[in-house]
Amino acid sequence: MMLSHESEFNYEPELQGKYLRWTIYLLIIAASSAWSVYRIYQVNVYDEGLRNVKSSEGSPLLCANDRSRWCTIRALGDDDSYEIDKIIADPETGEFSFDQRKYNPFWATIDLVKHRDKDGEMHFYSSKPTLLPTMLGWLYKSIKWDTGKNLTDDTFEVVRLMLLLVNVMPMALFLVLFAGILEVIAVSSFTRYTVLSFASFGTFMTPFMVTLNNHLPAAFSVGVSLFALVHILCRKKEFAGHYFVAGFFAAFAAANELPALSYFCFVGFILVLCSWRRTLLLFVPGAAVVVFSFFWTNHAAHDDWMPPYVHRSDGPVITTIDEKVFAELQAGEVSDGLLAVLENHHLDIGFKVTAEATVHEGQMPLAPGVIERYVLTPSGDANRLAIVKRDSGLVEVRQWDNWYEYPESRWLLNKKAGVDKGEESPADYALHCLVGHHGIFSLTPFWILSLLGFLFLFQGKMKRFSWIGVMTILVTGVVVYFYLSRPLEDRNYGGGTSGLRWLLWLAPLWMMAAVPFVDWISRSIWGRISCWILLLASVASAGFSAFNPWVHPWLYDLMVHLDWIQPF
Repeated sequence: MMLSHESEFNYEPELQGKYLRWTIYLLIIAASSAWSVYRIYQVNVYDEGLRNVKSSEGSPLLCANDRSRWCTIRALGDDDSYEIDKIIADPETGEFSFDQRKYNPFWATIDLVKHRDKDGEMHFYSSKPTLLPTMLGWLYKSIKWDTGKNLTDDTFEVVRLMLLLVNVMPMALFLVLFAGILEVIAVSSFTRYTVLSFASFGTFMTPFMVTLNNHLPAAFSVGVSLFALVHILCRKKEFAGHYFVAGFFAAFAAANELPALSYFCFVGFILVLCSWRRTLLLFVPGAAVVVFSFFWTNHAAHDDWMPPYVHRSDGPVITTIDEKVFAELQAGEVSDGLLAVLENHHLDIGFKVTAEATVHEGQMPLAPGVIERYVLTPSGDANRLAIVKRDSGLVEVRQWDNWYEYPESRWLLNKKAGVDKGEESPADYALHCLVGHHGIFSLTPFWILSLLGFLFLFQGKMKRFSWIGVMTILVTGVVVYFYLSRPLEDRNYGGGTSGLRWLLWLAPLWMMAAVPFVDWISRSIWGRISCWILLLASVASAGFSAFNPWVHPWLYDLMVHLDWIQPF
């Protein structure tokens, strides 16, 4: 039956509005994706003084942080190994140096650990959790097989292609899902377009699109699991598969950002309240896939179930020694008394200690309660013992287990420089993390709307998602307090970076929190103007580091220029 011209366009107003909104959503997302693709293809790092490298070629690898992961990916794809020794060393002599102008400088990284492998020798490994690099190692192998390109000879082509697959495509999917969330929780189209535009251009997810990092996968995962959670709370009896999705991606967020474990636990709690059966049958298996993969890849890499950042201190106590033996050790002497004690525990030690063993003072910051520390190396570099004296006077012989302690390590005593030394004043640190040169609200003023939105999370359309509101407030409080209360060595603002990257994974929750307040304030023209001013300021702030997130924030540079603060 033929339809008249009039009947062809006789849609219901609501349906017409929905089609129009999704058209605008997709245009915003397409513009964001195109902007990311352009920036990825513009990234190039040069150093005119580099040795053994054609300086005109440059590199798409921006800093030590992303190079650490790329080293693992290259080692897995080319050698089926997690050892990265030959990637970061002189290709001719095997010599290693942290001098960024020597030996493969475009692959140099300080994010390393060193420990004994199954062959009994010490090797270098990336200090990053292994799950994400392992997944990307498999992706790299597929690219090699399909195209013949490799990271050694075709660095730009392979890196750019992988960033498109790992960053741009997941970001586009996240934005589509977040637009779906906005359809459910927002009242006005103004709110939907404004918050989606902010998600696309205004957070510090934008600059991190051009580099390989763990923060974007964590943020994507929170967004996907939040989408599943919203739909579960909307329709408890339908879409049981959302429980599996929520479990998998909430766990994957925690695998990339350890503090996101709080989010994972809270999601599980909410779903138990919705349906404990589906939580047990679907959420738990989804999470179990990630948990198993996390520990399995870590064991495959390090022959240990615990990730590298757990190995930052000495291992278990083997035995104790008396003050006389310790005094001889302080003089650099491996005495007969010490050898006799160690011989009685040789099974626990795992190797033989002789009088030829060397003794030197420990090079890492002392643990709480420890006043002196020495490292005993029987032979070579592979076998070590730690001998520590506690403030109680007890002298302990411990298994050596500090993978960050090696001669070239950046994390040794007196080796840290710049921002890595840490902010001395906890109060100044909190101030600058919130409203100062690395401030949540000063660098991204749109988050002010999210903070005010906390007051509206239990009203109107948000009532049915009240548990998400509770989760957002509690998880935010716990995580922000966790980072603000860190000890001196961790008060480093996330290192040389354009913002508090550790909090990036909270962005989907905070964007959702902004929705009810934007709905309320946008009832007036001045409210809408205020929202757009905050949006544009946030977009401009993120745009300052759009081509390299591993730089100090614009506000930090301004404060240094005005002599308000001393440079790191």
